[in-house]
Amino acid sequence: MASRTLKVVAALLFLAAALGCASGPRYFRLPIDFDKMQRVAVLPVENLTREPAAGDKVRHRVIAELLARGKVQVAEPGAVDRTMRQLQVADRFQPSPEEIKQLGTNLEVQGIITGAVSEFAMTRAGGNLEAPEVAVQLFLIDVASGSVVWAATQDESGLSFWVRHFGAEPLRISEQASRTVRQTVGTLFAKPTRQPFPQDARFEQERKRREQVAEARGARDKRLAAVDEMIATGLSQQIGQKVADVKRTDNAVRVLCAMDVFFDYGQAALSTEGQLVAERLAAVIKERAANQTVEVTIYPDEAELSDEVRSRYGSVWDLSAARAASLLQRFQRQGLDPAHLKAAYFGGKRAGGGANERVEITIMFPLAEERQPPEVVDLTGGAKQ
Repeated sequence: MASRTLKVVAALLFLAAALGCASGPRYFRLPIDFDKMQRVAVLPVENLTREPAAGDKVRHRVIAELLARGKVQVAEPGAVDRTMRQLQVADRFQPSPEEIKQLGTNLEVQGIITGAVSEFAMTRAGGNLEAPEVAVQLFLIDVASGSVVWAATQDESGLSFWVRHFGAEPLRISEQASRTVRQTVGTLFAKPTRQPFPQDARFEQERKRREQVAEARGARDKRLAAVDEMIATGLSQQIGQKVADVKRTDNAVRVLCAMDVFFDYGQAALSTEGQLVAERLAAVIKERAANQTVEVTIYPDEAELSDEVRSRYGSVWDLSAARAASLLQRFQRQGLDPAHLKAAYFGGKRAGGGANERVEITIMFPLAEERQPPEVVDLTGGAKQ
């Protein structure tokens, strides 16, 4: 009976190894003389995930793992960051060969470790089953030659054989991160190889996406600058000091005008001057910011609500809404798409204690750069793609 039990256990362990255990890291390693490479610096790890602190967490684990193995000394991360700022390193995740050499000299290190993390999250895998997934990629650059002498990548899920089939408790995300980093760093001290660099398409795909986002952001900034200049020049020539300000934000141009630029006291319909200003503004928007959302916010002063005005509009909110509608109708008549026009009605004091009696027109240039949620893959019924 005992012999049969041992055979069953052995069979289960073999099956777990065949079906449930993640493959080890893929790595490339040239012969490294650790008598000469005694001290290394770990640069910030590039974060390609939606977890804000993933890069920092992986970096700290890499440092901890190197120190635990005792094969090399590690430069203090604060000193590394200060030196990178002092040298004005353009890309702190991938410095140039010249910057690598300068970092090596200033930090007195013989090796520079860089890397990226592309997965750092709990993932669902059918039903209520959830487990951590961590994917990292690390490189060691020899300062003297500027060459990559080690590269390793590991993508490991905590959805093990025992978790899937026997209900074992999956690792926490922090435990999975430590395990993944430990396995990846371990290949630094493994035997040399001559195989090509390990590739993980997700890292390059994410970097390409970020480059596209950066290009789109640059194009958007140019458009913002053009709209800003045209509005500031065109409106100031027409209405002079009544333009309180034209402000730029990261994704919008905001025009702030005195109330009497557009409306007579106590009135909701655009004045003659207000119609001309609205037409000029609509022309600029149509030429330079077509299909961008335009939001109008009106901040009336309660002092305008005489008994006669109150009899027509009831409250500051109603007067704000009526004036916003008048301005948006004029924009629409000038050819702006109503689907991209919106109003924010307001009553009482402005947020932040600002003065009332002001019209704010905001032209928004949002950038679609949010990552799509990761695809949910059922790991219980087949191999992960």
